[in-house]
Amino acid sequence: MLYYGDGQRNGSMVPFNFYLMRSLKNDSTAGDIVNYINDWIKRMPPGVSANWVLGNHDNPRYSTRLGVQRADLFTILLQTLPGNAVTYNGEELGMTDGKVTWEQTVDPQGCMQILAIMKTTHVILAVHLTNGMPRKMLVCFSTADHTWLPVASNYRTLNALAQLRAPKSHLQMFMKLIRLRQLRSFQDGELKIKAIGDDIIIYHTEAPRDELFVIVLNLSGKRLQLNINEHFNMGGQAEVITSSLQSTYHDGDIVDPRTYVAEPYVGVVW
Repeated sequence: MLYYGDGQRNGSMVPFNFYLMRSLKNDSTAGDIVNYINDWIKRMPPGVSANWVLGNHDNPRYSTRLGVQRADLFTILLQTLPGNAVTYNGEELGMTDGKVTWEQTVDPQGCMQILAIMKTTHVILAVHLTNGMPRKMLVCFSTADHTWLPVASNYRTLNALAQLRAPKSHLQMFMKLIRLRQLRSFQDGELKIKAIGDDIIIYHTEAPRDELFVIVLNLSGKRLQLNINEHFNMGGQAEVITSSLQSTYHDGDIVDPRTYVAEPYVGVVW
């Protein structure tokens, strides 16, 4: 928090908040995550903006750390919290870690790390777009025989072009979230967040004279019935704005929030 300033001198406008990333574990409960978020917000000095980071070049991607099936759920969380959302390249595609062998390791700092001694380290840099360029091109990124880090082996299916062409994809959901972030409810709205048991996170953001948005995240592999109106009143009908890739809901679906069934590992924005 000191990087924001000391009350006498201004500090950074966006000092990276690694607290949530470092605290999140695969077995973190809904209550744990809500506490991490509230703790950071309460500790911030007045007049500053929050920022949220879930992945960077020094850590495994959150799709790998927290589960591929929950990748969209955590993307929704990241993009709908108040303040700045920091997206590490590839998170918008649901990208997971690749592997680079000890023999392929060329980064001097990486060679000094204990992970390198264990013969593997995480591949954390790659370019993920193919667009019909010659097959020799390494993901339309290089004509060299080898790149500094090998590209992920599934790049021909996990890439931006394929996801833009698909009826529903990680990237299309991400783009919808980016558009939502331009609305006043997400720019200036008040966050009210709570945990329901160990598995459900529910929160809303609303600005005066703007729409109410409610987000429901099911961390578990269970189908859980939920009356959203017991927590935030949405009336008898609610529109699905966007949801995780594996959700059976489609953008624009109208659902009764009083009898909502939270699907396994799915996040939904209403």
